[in-house]
Amino acid sequence: MEETPAQHKQAEAETDAQAEFSGQHQVTTEASENLGTDEQLAANANANPNPGEQAETEAEAEPWPETVADAIVSSVSSVRRLALRPVARIARRLVYGFVILVLALFVLLFGTIGLIRLLDAYIPQEVWLTYAILGGVFTLAGFVIWSRRPRGAAS
Repeated sequence: MEETPAQHKQAEAETDAQAEFSGQHQVTTEASENLGTDEQLAANANANPNPGEQAETEAEAEPWPETVADAIVSSVSSVRRLALRPVARIARRLVYGFVILVLALFVLLFGTIGLIRLLDAYIPQEVWLTYAILGGVFTLAGFVIWSRRPRGAAS
């Protein structure tokens, strides 16, 4: 008599229950072929004593290239924040100050030339009168600035 798949499953379940109850282990011929030699079994037992625990730690741990890359990125950004930004800020201020100084000198030079030409056009005398007027204005401006200096600065 042939047994049906349901009867076959029931028979396997009964034999499994009997094996668990008696504390015996049944090894199928298929499993015994896959086990290998005693040396291989010992090596496998020593290599991975608790495979479930190792799989959990490998899944939780980040891959080392990402960890190293994150460390490099964080150290480079901290060096940039602590060293390069202040130096760049100082260099930027020096450059802008120099540009403003050069532009102020050009404005003063061309402004003086323009003022001389303007006064020369509207004053009917020779150009010496224009020079005398501007000399007096610049001298007065120098006296005002000199009087506002801190005491003891000239010594």
